[in-house]
Amino acid sequence: MDCSGLICPLPIVKMSNKKKDMKPGDVLEVIATDSCFVEDVKAWCEKEGLKLGGGWEVHCSDTILVPSIIGNKMKIGILLKRKPYTFEDIDTVYHFVNAAVEKGHKCSIFLYMDSVITANKEMKPTGERNVFEMLKELIDKGVTVYMCGACALFVGIKKNMLVEGATIGGLASVITRMINESDRFFTF
Repeated sequence: MDCSGLICPLPIVKMSNKKKDMKPGDVLEVIATDSCFVEDVKAWCEKEGLKLGGGWEVHCSDTILVPSIIGNKMKIGILLKRKPYTFEDIDTVYHFVNAAVEKGHKCSIFLYMDSVITANKEMKPTGERNVFEMLKELIDKGVTVYMCGACALFVGIKKNMLVEGATIGGLASVITRMINESDRFFTF
């Protein structure tokens, strides 16, 4: 069951509805991107009297469930739109992409709207996680990072302020190419 892009409580609602059609011994495989999903599914199983790995199974990897097409390596495209320190979308993308790359998938990220500040190497957060370093780590692992040129201009980011390896591009051309080349495309 694909629950990609859904946030709490929707993955659990979909699982509850699917459970009604299942018999003991059936396996429910779920793809989810919500950073709270693993904890939610543990609580749901406890409430329902189910055990992970028991009569009903939920397969997951770490905190993010990664799309799994057995034997195939996928191209995954991601559009990130929100501010990195107001929302936790960058954290979800970071963990999701790390898990996908670990499984051999190729990932591309397009920073759009306020998320472009994630690529600003001059940003110096105090007492917070450093989203610039998180993005740099993904680039170092082979993840392709594009950013909207107009959005960067709007928030005052110049080329010399960018994380090494990020590419400025136009929304229409880059997103169209990413969507056409991706096996899966997610928006955060």
